[in-house]
Order: sequence, then structure tokens, then C-alpha cells
Amino acid sequence: MSKNFGINMDIPEVKGDRKLVWGDCFNGNDIDKEIWTPVAWNVADIHQEWSDKTYYVKDGQVVLFSSKVAPEEVVDGKPYYTPCFLTTKDRMEFKYGYFEIKAQIPFYKGNSGAYWFCSTEKTKDGSGAEFDMVEQLGSETNVVANLHQWNPHASNDGTVPRAERSHTFESAPEVLRTETHTYFMEWTPDYVDFGVDGEVYFHAPLTPGSEHLWNKEVNLDTFRLPIYFIMSEYLYTPARKLGCSMDGTEEPFKWVMKVDHVALYQKDGEEIYFK
Repeated sequence: MSKNFGINMDIPEVKGDRKLVWGDCFNGNDIDKEIWTPVAWNVADIHQEWSDKTYYVKDGQVVLFSSKVAPEEVVDGKPYYTPCFLTTKDRMEFKYGYFEIKAQIPFYKGNSGAYWFCSTEKTKDGSGAEFDMVEQLGSETNVVANLHQWNPHASNDGTVPRAERSHTFESAPEVLRTETHTYFMEWTPDYVDFGVDGEVYFHAPLTPGSEHLWNKEVNLDTFRLPIYFIMSEYLYTPARKLGCSMDGTEEPFKWVMKVDHVALYQKDGEEIYFK
């Protein structure tokens, strides 16, 4: 287990009928390299550079920040800098349980803070899973959840309206950016629930009869594969050309994501793997 597990863990040891099986409160001076791996995600962006210098651990938090530098500081035509994603891939994976993360997200247009999961294994027909527990997707007040099957691709997006897969906070953006919230995902063989601060905002069945919630034919066994966790802070620069992207005229900035803890709770029959 993580060397931080059970050490100054200021989080509950029980959630309902599940017990804490792994967690990290980031009490050291750096991320636990036995669990976390920094990864420069393979997304081409002519305006954005990945850096392992844009995250650090301090005062019981892991901090990730994206930035835009002043014109005189631009290198190779890339004014935007994004931290490497932090992932438990090839370190810790799990199958079913209740996963939560307590964090502060920078809610700015053009930003896309996210907490999500992917499978390394594939089904017999070659499909893999992505669980999007939290995606900001450039919104200043809203987070959205989604499920993806890859190769072939199928998702809830496009069939289930965003309003039915998302949570909108009451706080104004300038206040929300300083607030800490607890995001969670409860995953069983039959469903996935996504929520924030104890409230479920998207229930995704994984049983026969729920295929109408997908935009294409889906193999529901895809979402019964073990998954690993990813936390990411990413920018929609002008190169992305999306409605939520920045336009390039904004002033230099530094947008900060702060994570207090991550925790996984499980019961008998739910599995965790340390590699």
C-alpha cells in the first residue's frame, strides 16, 4: 500500500458498508512514487507544453497548476503550460467500490480539471473503459460525468443530456474557485453513481435494458474491468477551437488545483491490486 496509507489520514475509515482500503492525504514532501506516476498525456496542442514542474506537494495537499506566461517568456511558440497528469497506472488498480476525492478546482473558462479512470485490460472483443467521475470541460460553475467504451467508441454523451449528467454549483465562479468539495463515484457490477458532497447527480445502470443510454452499441462488460485513477489539470487553448476554449487574448495567469485526499472504500468481493 501507499506509504502514506494510515498515516495522519484525516478521513473516515468507513463509508456505509465499506471500509477504507487505500488512500493518500499527501503528507510527505512529494508524491508517493510507489503509487503515483507523472505522465505527459498524449494530446497534441501547438500552444501547450507539458511540465513536471507544475505540480508539488505542500501542507498536506498535492497542487497542480496550469499557466500562461508573459509574451517575453514564451518558448517555442507555446505560452501555455500544463502539469503532467498524475496516475496510478501500473501501480494501483481496483474493481468496484466507493472512490472519493476532496479537492479545489479552478473554475475558469478554458480550464478542464478532471478526475477519471481507465482500464488497462480489454474485453474479449477488444474494448476498454473510461469513467469520467469529474470533468469541468471549461465551465465556470458546472462539472459533468460520463462513461466511454473505446474501440469501438460508445458513450453516454450525446444520448443523455449534459443537464442530466452534471452538477451546477450555487456559488459564483470567483467564490467557487476557492471552495473545496468532495467528489465521489460508487461503482458496482450493476451501476455507477457519480456525485458531489454526498449527492448523486448521475446514475448510470450497467444492466441489460440500459443500452438506450448509449449513443452506439455497447458491451456493458467493458465497465467491469479493473481501472486506475487519473487526476489532471488541462487547458483548452485556442488550438482546441471549442466553444469553451480560450481565445488567446487573456492576460498571463496561474490557475491552481488543490487536492486534499483521495480514498477508496470497498467491501467483500470488491478488489484492489497493487503492482
